[in-house]
Amino acid sequence: MITQHGQVIKLKTRGADGKPLWAYRYRVNGRGSGRPQVGGFASQGDALQALKLVLERLHRCNGRAAEVTLSHLVEEYWHSLRRHRERLRSCAGCWGRRRVRLATAASSNCD
Repeated sequence: MITQHGQVIKLKTRGADGKPLWAYRYRVNGRGSGRPQVGGFASQGDALQALKLVLERLHRCNGRAAEVTLSHLVEEYWHSLRRHRERLRSCAGCWGRRRVRLATAASSNCD
């Protein structure tokens, strides 16, 4: 049984905010096989989390079912929330002082 491994790498490409982007790559079927690379992640942690999910799916497809526990799903959910919170904070940093007009029930077309 070959255990699949992958790696997370920092790309030379930068995002719109000027920060470096991250990618992951892994071997599909051991040495000498294809090595897909997926990039564009805002952080090393995001790339690592995505790599873990891909490797877990690959192991399941190869008959090496990885047990998915409730704790694993809860951790994945909280990671997703943290990632969205970080992105919203970034937006608030750029646009936070901008005024927004909120629609009220009287002024909207919600009958």
